[in-house]
Amino acid sequence: MLWKHQSEALDFVKPRRSCLLDMACGTGKSRVAIECINKTNAKSVLVICPKTVMAVWRRELERWLCISGRVTVLDGRGSSTRKARIAKLNMPGIIVINYQSAWRKDMAKVLLDHHWDMVICDESHYLKCHTTHVSRFARKLKATRRLCLTGTPMPNSPLDIFGQALFLDETLFGPSWHQFRNTYAVLKRIPTVPVPVVAKLKNLDYMNSVLALVTYKVRQDVLDLPPVIHQEIPVALSKTAMKMYMSLERAMIADMEGGVVTVSNALVRLLRLQQITSGHVPDDESRTVFEVDTAKYEALVDLLDQIARDQSVVVFGRFRHDLVVARRAAEATGWKYLELSGSANDLEADATMQKTPHVLGVQIASGGVGVDLSRAAYAIYLSTGFSLGQYEQSVARLHRPGQLAKHVHYYHIVAAGTVDEHVQAALEAKANVVEIVLGSLAKKNVHI
Repeated sequence: MLWKHQSEALDFVKPRRSCLLDMACGTGKSRVAIECINKTNAKSVLVICPKTVMAVWRRELERWLCISGRVTVLDGRGSSTRKARIAKLNMPGIIVINYQSAWRKDMAKVLLDHHWDMVICDESHYLKCHTTHVSRFARKLKATRRLCLTGTPMPNSPLDIFGQALFLDETLFGPSWHQFRNTYAVLKRIPTVPVPVVAKLKNLDYMNSVLALVTYKVRQDVLDLPPVIHQEIPVALSKTAMKMYMSLERAMIADMEGGVVTVSNALVRLLRLQQITSGHVPDDESRTVFEVDTAKYEALVDLLDQIARDQSVVVFGRFRHDLVVARRAAEATGWKYLELSGSANDLEADATMQKTPHVLGVQIASGGVGVDLSRAAYAIYLSTGFSLGQYEQSVARLHRPGQLAKHVHYYHIVAAGTVDEHVQAALEAKANVVEIVLGSLAKKNVHI
């Protein structure tokens, strides 16, 4: 059943050929888009999204799509070359592809030759610069309906809307960038800069009135969401990392079958598996950490890009490397980064978060108990330990007396097909994590 705001969004989208769903992070944009596919009986649909969101679309389509038709998610599973991925296309159908693959020459030709019932650009701020390859490609697509999904349509400036508007309907603001810029910005020249820069903006009321024709906007403070929302963000490990992971997992399962795995040494082996899913492998002798995967980093960057900059975000992780990833992601997306770990404490003297919006990286073992993180309404888990108590304490650091937000969002970045899924399932069931994980591994049909 749809939430009230999702039903209203669907009613707004259905009669329109072009629409922008400006819906805040966690409010269910993809669900509205899938219901639009269902209600309009769209047989041929192209979904373009960031690479890290492809697994989310796979899961959401499996869960909510009602119409018949083949779903093809071009995430590289079983296809080592672009030619092999193109060969998998079966149209009409629903195709999910990432922004960086869609515009490449051979793939672009196939996608541009087809007429789509609907084209959906998820996280459409990727199109904000109208001169990029992907933006030029997207607006050439032939489609009966065009739909943009984003919680941050103007991440840097109202002028960011131009590339997205060209994709939706070039008659909204016209096809000329110079005319658009001159209408909504006052320019000035700086001697050391070769091109004019924006001194100030103008006519924004008129811009908003134009956008209102195609935009359904939802902010979290008016939603009918539950007070606590947990959302799993699945990511796919690289082939190299997955090969390394499967080798260790097979060895562990073989030892379990041989009866040589005890609870104590199982914890060490599970720790190694979880380190790989977090993207790193430590060398105990040299005390060097080798990065083997960036899937969780990329997903974290995408999430931080979606969250309004007047908020604070807590990023939880089990490992020191998780906090390195959190810092890099914060810096890459322009967030201030602070930390609470065994080696840093950037909290106020009263163990509360600083007032200035920021990303706070927290090691669960250091920040799960005795601190007040209620200034944040968003938490992102890169990894968790095997302690249910520590995990529940970390959840309670945000959702507690003093929390002023109506809704607290917890995002769990989980490596698909790995121990992460078993750990998350055990935590949700409030069960003994180690027992659940070992039991799940024992049931796997793995050929040694």
